[in-house]
Amino acid sequence: MSSDIWVAIIGGIVTILVGIITGIAGYKGAIIGAKLQIEKQNNDALSAKKEEEQISKRFIESFLYDEIKRNLNLINPGVLEALKHQGEGELKTGYILGGFIFSFETYEEIKFQLIKLSELIYIADIMTVYKSFRKLNLIREIHKMEPAEALELYNNLKKWIDKLDLEHLK
Repeated sequence: MSSDIWVAIIGGIVTILVGIITGIAGYKGAIIGAKLQIEKQNNDALSAKKEEEQISKRFIESFLYDEIKRNLNLINPGVLEALKHQGEGELKTGYILGGFIFSFETYEEIKFQLIKLSELIYIADIMTVYKSFRKLNLIREIHKMEPAEALELYNNLKKWIDKLDLEHLK
């Protein structure tokens, strides 16, 4: 074979190899570009979700915390002290409740908004105080409560009294 044919064959092989390498590099570049774009879209979506949650939390706090505060203001300090003393096993006399009329209206309207939030501790905290209001509605005689139940109820209410800074109940 002549040298011209060998040059043509080697040139063809080099051209084919360069084409394959360029194709692979282009393919990898396209994949990397697509991954970066997907990652950016995911980050943007995550940021939007976090911002939406913050707005939802502010909305919930502005309305729901007001209702919680109003409900806590219905409880006199003597009831809290009786719950605490019963929980500690120190309640000496009977303590009878006349029944409370707590408001659950805002909570009922917002509760489906609550479960959309990703902060489970935040949600559980709110649900716990409303559960405490419901429980307090059912109690007639604090001195007949189990100490652990009375202490749990006291602690749940006290937590919110401190959180909302209700001085007259401290």
